[in-house]
Order: sequence, then C-alpha cells, then structure tokens
Amino acid sequence: MRVFRALILIACSLTVASPAAPQNALPVTCADESGPDQKDKKSAGKDKSKKGGDGVQLELAGACATLSGKVLAVHQNQLATSGMSVPTLIGRLDSPSQPRTVNTLTASANLDITRTTAIGDLETSLNFQWLKTSDDEGKFGAFSVQELYGSLAGWTVGYTDSLMNFWSGDFQFTAAAPKRTVGIVSFERDITDDWKLAVAIESGLPSSRQNTEGIRSVDFSSPLLTARWLYEKDDWSFHLSGLVRRAEFSTDSRFPLLSIAATTRTGWAASVGATIPAKLAGEDDEISLQATYASDASPFLGTAVDLSALANVVPTTGPTQGWSAVASFHHVFSDHWEANAFASFLTLTGEVGAARPSLETRRIGLNVYWLPVDSLKFGAEIGVVDTALSANGSLGLFRGNGGKALVGYLSAEWKF
Repeated sequence: MRVFRALILIACSLTVASPAAPQNALPVTCADESGPDQKDKKSAGKDKSKKGGDGVQLELAGACATLSGKVLAVHQNQLATSGMSVPTLIGRLDSPSQPRTVNTLTASANLDITRTTAIGDLETSLNFQWLKTSDDEGKFGAFSVQELYGSLAGWTVGYTDSLMNFWSGDFQFTAAAPKRTVGIVSFERDITDDWKLAVAIESGLPSSRQNTEGIRSVDFSSPLLTARWLYEKDDWSFHLSGLVRRAEFSTDSRFPLLSIAATTRTGWAASVGATIPAKLAGEDDEISLQATYASDASPFLGTAVDLSALANVVPTTGPTQGWSAVASFHHVFSDHWEANAFASFLTLTGEVGAARPSLETRRIGLNVYWLPVDSLKFGAEIGVVDTALSANGSLGLFRGNGGKALVGYLSAEWKF
C-alpha cells in the first residue's frame, strides 16, 4: 500500500509540477484542435462512457481543464424467476441484491487537465463518484475516487482501467456493477500509426468493492504483470491482452474440509476482442466481441456484473479455471433513437481435491434509448439470466441454487 500511495503522489504532482514547454511549442489551449484526440484516450484504456459529457473547458496558465459529469438513475426489477436463488440485481452498494426491486442513483464529476511539456502532453484525470442504492439500510450513500492518473510520454501512473479491460457495452445491468479499475504503472509505445503495445504492473485482481471504495480498494500485495497489443484504425479495433500473477491459496477456516492445502500457483489470463463497424445495418452501427480464458484470475471473466456475482457465489479462494465470451450489437435508428443487443456465456470450475464444482451463466439483453437532446437519455432494457451450479461432491463450495430470471431496467441519464 505504501508503494501505491507513492505512485499516487507522483501522479498528483505531475498535475502541478511538469517540465516547461520548449520556447517554440505552443501552449495547449481549450480551442486547440491539435490537442489529444479521443483515439489516444481510448487506446490508453479510458472509457468515456463512465465519465460525463463534453463538459466545461477552462484555460489555466497554459493548460486546458475540462470539468464534466453525469447523473444516472436506474430502476431494476426482477420480473420473474424459476428456481433462482443466486442474486440477479446489483444493490446494497454494489453487492448482488436479493430484493425484487432496487433503485440506484449515481452522480459523478470528472476533471481532465492537459498541459504541454518539453517531452509531450501531460494528461491528468480525477473522477469522483457518489452512489446511493435503495437497499443500503438508510445510509447516505458512498463517496469514492473512481479514477486518478497522470500520463506523459507513454507512461501512465495512478488508478484507472486495467489493460485487460475492453468490452463496455451500453447496458444498464452493468450500471451499478464494479468496474475493472486498478492501481497501475504502464508504458505504451506506438509500433506503427495503427498498432500500439503496452506493458504494465497492476495492483492485483479487480475487487467487487471497487464501485463503493474506489481507490481505497487497491491492494498491491499480489500484483499482476499485464500486456496489451492494440490495433485501431477508423472504426475498427482489435485487442489482445494477457496477464500473469503469483496466486497464493491458504486453507479457508470456514470450509476446512473443502479447502485445498496451502499452495502457490502461477495464475494467468488471455483475452482477445474486436470492434467491427456494421455499416450494412447503419452508418454508425457496430459489433463488439470479446473472449477470455482465466486460470486463477476469475474476476476478468464475463462482464462487469459477473465480478459481483462470482464474489457472492464463490466465497472460497481456491484455484479456478474458466472462460467467457461476450458479444453485442449497437444500432442507431436516428439522432434521437438507438438500441443494443447483447449475449454472453461464462463457465467456471473450481478445484477441491478430486471434486470439480462448476458454474455456468448465460445472459442475453436488449434495450432501446431515447435521446431528446444530446445531454439527456432515457432507456428501457430487458434481460434474461440463466445460471447452473454443480456441486460435484463439494456441497457448499458454490453458494445458492441455479435457475432463470427475467429482469427489467428503466434508466434516465443526464450528462454535462
């Protein structure tokens, strides 16, 4: 943790103490169209959808500061179930929730600053979030820092998206789910105009506590080594990433007869994904795909909501292997109407002696959004979750019963 605090101090100091720009370099101004473009931000792993709109820009002593934010209200309703006891809604401040209805209200503010230095543009970002859920027992909600980083000359230091993060479809079932945000020290280099290679040391596996604790959830006691090969050209993108980690397992005192003996293994994961324009359906339509295999790194499987679900269903910390696949289609009807379709599959197997308890989850979803103005969006979504649990000789290792659930969502979002 001391190492991470030192890295955060470095990221913060970059904002105010940076090399002076050369005399022949123009200072970055908010009207300068040659500043950092969205492609560069995307390749650095930053997802603007979790931030705000275009925001308000201010020129600060040769730097350009942009203040933006959003407010998102989501109503979740478990419309029907069949044999399902595994929670399907995200509530209780990001824990999978048992009530049939959950309301969440999220407000976030983001401050981005770009400053020209002698070795390139220095970009810093700070994101605050307040989250309130209807089933958090009357608490005021949770404040957290969701992002804090500085980028300069290919280096990024701070708290932001993992290099393993790629798919981020516009679906409300992930609205209150934890993001795959980690403490990170990374370096990215342009190989060609379209190909980029990045390597990083990350703080560890993402936690289901991230969306309420934010930066406080970071723990560098079990770091990851990650790498990403990224291609971006026009509307096309291709993503190949991987990680290795030292996975240490100890006997779980809650399940002494079911837990494995203390051991250390090499955990790893690999992920491949692509975003493909689908112009035959519409000018702005696209298909997004991702497949992941993970050995002792299950938090990177599936969608963001699976991070909470797995934490609830698999309470032990024994070895696991699994894979997942997710695909989505985005269609724009007009300037005011758009829709998304989604499907995913996840399978996970645990190791407890000779037993192999397993979990399978299938999800499908469909939504439609109405945008009366650029900054305001209303949505309706329907989703089906199908979960199968198999004890395979280890009753109690995986908690809950499998089944099916039909879930509906209504949302309203304002960005500024």
